[in-house]
Amino acid sequence: MTNSDPSLLRQGSAGPSLVQRLAAYGIARQDGAVLLVRSSDRSDFPGWWSLPGGGVDHGEHPLDTVVRELREETGLTVQVTGTPRLHSHVLDLQAGTVRQHSVRVVVDVEVLAGTLTDETDGTTDLVQWVPVARFDALQLMPFTREALSQPAPRNLS
Repeated sequence: MTNSDPSLLRQGSAGPSLVQRLAAYGIARQDGAVLLVRSSDRSDFPGWWSLPGGGVDHGEHPLDTVVRELREETGLTVQVTGTPRLHSHVLDLQAGTVRQHSVRVVVDVEVLAGTLTDETDGTTDLVQWVPVARFDALQLMPFTREALSQPAPRNLS
């Protein structure tokens, strides 16, 4: 294991469990708003807003994850349109008993069909088109704020 943070290398110590998670998220835009979901009480960050998306299943391509997760969390069918971007963060969860390295694939998507529908019994409980002007009033997950502050890459072909 190679990492620049020596606290992640504690072997056999009473330190936190080390977990790595690969997830994929989509950025859908419409009329000056971005599609966001609110984390439910079943999540590690209840009440926080983020891009729709989630964990990549074993053997699943991350871009397929984006399409699946957006359908589950929003009721919408999407198509990936952008170039994937990577975000990597280390977070302490569950009162510091778990240190999670989150690697997130973030990509622009276009909504093709569907009706906006809140997820039931999941890690999100509300989906909304949120105007960019309202972002400062929301508890946005740091990776979401970071992903939305970056300009979408241009297709150079």
